[in-house]
Amino acid sequence: MKYLKQLMLSKSYFERIPAGELLAGKQGKKYDYIAITRGKKYVFAYACNGSDIFLDMKMLSWPEYKVSWFDPRNGKMTDSGSEKNTGTTTFNPPGDITKGNDWILILEKI
Repeated sequence: MKYLKQLMLSKSYFERIPAGELLAGKQGKKYDYIAITRGKKYVFAYACNGSDIFLDMKMLSWPEYKVSWFDPRNGKMTDSGSEKNTGTTTFNPPGDITKGNDWILILEKI
């Protein structure tokens, strides 16, 4: 939990709001639930079992964004480059879909 706290405090807390509207498709239940929050220039999307995250990027007015994965188990960040905003996008966390393979997708406006 200390790594998650560090990540959450690394961005402006007071501008962060729930952002379920970014989810493309149906929201999962229990372990397939995707929690999404956003600030003005970033998005956090949490998958607790490593399942794919489908986002409607048209909801963001960013022409391009940086993609990173944060591992809350050890606090390591993996940079996955940048992408142009082309609409609905699938983000695939590292590893297989299994209990305990939790990841946080971080998108940052460029």
